[in-house]
Amino acid sequence: MNTTLHAGCKINIGLRITNKLPNGYHELDSFFYPLPEPHDTLEIVTQSHPGIAVQSSAAIDVKKNTLTRAYAALSEHRKLTGILVNLTKAIPLGAGLGGGSSDAASLLKFLNATLDNPLPEAELVNIAAEVGADVPFFLQNNAARVTGIGQHIEPASINVHDKTILLIVPNIIVSTSWAYEEYDRLHDLGHTSPKALTKTTLRIKQRLLHTEKEWSSSNDLELPVFQKYPLLARLKEELFAQGAEVAAMSGSGCTIFGIFDQNTIPDLRKFEQRGYRVYLNRILN
Repeated sequence: MNTTLHAGCKINIGLRITNKLPNGYHELDSFFYPLPEPHDTLEIVTQSHPGIAVQSSAAIDVKKNTLTRAYAALSEHRKLTGILVNLTKAIPLGAGLGGGSSDAASLLKFLNATLDNPLPEAELVNIAAEVGADVPFFLQNNAARVTGIGQHIEPASINVHDKTILLIVPNIIVSTSWAYEEYDRLHDLGHTSPKALTKTTLRIKQRLLHTEKEWSSSNDLELPVFQKYPLLARLKEELFAQGAEVAAMSGSGCTIFGIFDQNTIPDLRKFEQRGYRVYLNRILN
């Protein structure tokens, strides 16, 4: 049996680092919003022998990756059929869009659905958390406020009806571990905000996020990332200049996104001509 799955991505609309745990992990407070583009494609072929094999033209370790971890985690609870996964990566690596987590969640949902006795959702979420911090979010794949190390997920009302969300991905790969380590270093030195873009600190009103108080669209990880990659700070400025209501970095970067009113059409060619990857998502409902 052959099955094709599409795994979308996410953006972080605001990301606050609230605590650092003794084990080195960071607790966050962030709004996650799922997007259909860009998306990865998983072609799954069942095999007679047990286990999982992953093939991909992308620069990933085909032996140790989120797909193999997801399969191994679920196999501890249920007997699984053997599969071959042909992974076509369209979600850029190291871009803060959660591609690996989305791939793992898609595979977990697929495998669980094929079982004679599927695991209940709560158990599947616990298994997903073992695979990666963002994997539980992608299991539900709805707008959510995510706290802790990703394990606390609350449905969120994010009003982007009739909005256009533009993603700009330059040819930069940002190490997530480096971004957090550098944030800690700068934070310990007393730095609290990036030197760049102080004039574009934007707050999202209740018209976008239905919360009790205003929510900052700023991403705490912009602090270290923008200092090392000032290009990303300039891209954020450019999106504001083109009329974005919100512009920020997603996750640990390098994606810069802008949320535009449908009547405001950003100039995509301006970014495409520089060799950046550009993705446009029109939210109609």
